[in-house]
Amino acid sequence: MLSRVLGDKKYKQSAQNHCDYWVNKQKRTPKGLVFINEWASLNLAADAAFGCLLVADKGIGDAVKYRAFARQQLDYILGSTGRSFVVGYGAIHSRTPCRRVSLIINFSTILQSSSADTLMIIECFE
Repeated sequence: MLSRVLGDKKYKQSAQNHCDYWVNKQKRTPKGLVFINEWASLNLAADAAFGCLLVADKGIGDAVKYRAFARQQLDYILGSTGRSFVVGYGAIHSRTPCRRVSLIINFSTILQSSSADTLMIIECFE
């Protein structure tokens, strides 16, 4: 992001190094998803894809390779390997979102507000 905002050479080099790492060195699953951790693996892959698209759009590094990487990651998430990980998308897809982390906060209690029906729901969707 700093390379896009400031245009400083050191940030551009850092952005390029980051994407080069994702594209060339990051461990992958047998079907090609970049993999860091079993928690939020699809989120991390999507984040990496988005970041490399931003870098490619700025003309930093190998834009063709970065776009191909992003396309491959997003295609995987959407079902190019036979199963979509997006609820309701594709022929074979997840039926329910992941709810490993689910928290309901009643802000009226926390904030001592008069509105007793103000709720916030935070969920993990993988």
